[in-house]
Amino acid sequence: MDEKQQYQQLLQQCTSGYLQPRPKPQVRDASVSTVQLEAPTRRFEQLDIKDESTRPPRISRNLLEVASTLRREPPRTPRLRQKPPERLEPLQPLPPMPSSPFLSPSWLQELKTKLTFSEESQAARIKRQERACEGLLSKERLVRPAEVVEEVAEPAKEEVLPELTAEMEAAIEKALRPTPPEEVLARGFKLLVTRKDMETLAGLNWLNDEVINFYMNLLMERGRTEPGLPSVYAFNTFFYPKLLTSGHAALRRWTRHVDVFAHDLLLVPVHLGLHWCLAVVDFRIKSIRYLDSLGGSNPECHKVLRQYLQDESRDKRATDLDLSDWTFEAVKDIPQQMNGSDCGMFALKYAEYITRDAKITFDQMHMPYFRRRMVYEILTKKLL
Repeated sequence: MDEKQQYQQLLQQCTSGYLQPRPKPQVRDASVSTVQLEAPTRRFEQLDIKDESTRPPRISRNLLEVASTLRREPPRTPRLRQKPPERLEPLQPLPPMPSSPFLSPSWLQELKTKLTFSEESQAARIKRQERACEGLLSKERLVRPAEVVEEVAEPAKEEVLPELTAEMEAAIEKALRPTPPEEVLARGFKLLVTRKDMETLAGLNWLNDEVINFYMNLLMERGRTEPGLPSVYAFNTFFYPKLLTSGHAALRRWTRHVDVFAHDLLLVPVHLGLHWCLAVVDFRIKSIRYLDSLGGSNPECHKVLRQYLQDESRDKRATDLDLSDWTFEAVKDIPQQMNGSDCGMFALKYAEYITRDAKITFDQMHMPYFRRRMVYEILTKKLL
């Protein structure tokens, strides 16, 4: 049995008799001087000590000690000793405050004066602006409202290409005969075009340097002789590779008798191994345009041409050329070649249209016509 239960049972047995009220004593004879009190009835049952079952449970010593402590008086709370009052140090006077302009009696008056002046200035400025607005409104009332005129966009006119006559076709056929290959068919601009060179314009052949350089000189000649067209200078096909490998120093003598900055347009044929492109420097609008019939872009071309222009300006004019407001554009909205052989033709036709400020409207289907027409133009040294 748990010690706690044993303890509770013991308390119940020990206190049950004392908790019952005792009866009053009965007096048999009032005359009797001695009162015999009736002994209280014994409430405890007699226990047989020999019977183990009737013996009360043994209480451990620990329980008795706990019970004895319950009857003890609670310990008295010790009195707290009061500490003697602390001795307070006398207050020291505060150090003097540092001098400040904000503590000056005149500071507040000066501040009010400044604020008043600022408010008056702002009010005067507002009045001036109101008068100016009133003047603008009065002028606007006197002006008649402009009539809105809708501009009707004219449809783009299709370019009419010159027709090749029978006489022209006969000269073209004769020039495209393969033999003799070294026969010179065109002379001009210190250049020669042989029958073998002219044959590169036939069919789907790739154009060679002689044909491209001769045609570029025809573009320069047209700009010099026909009024209203931009002035053009065209570098030959060897210029750009030399510029890439050797820089401006190797090209200084190429322009000894030419002022490139006196022209409106500079044409630069760009050869990329197996592909021809065109770069155009336009001094009129301060731009460098790159035209590729395969839609590519060439940041390296832009970089080297900018550097060439700066070096050429220092060398020929002894001044720095400001290119901060120049633009570079890899033109995308242009006709694209649809085969692997007409890149040279596209580059030359880009140049031909740009040098007369014409909108580029041709496409791949015009290339056979342009090839035969170019044969005749080189033979006659005149653009149609």
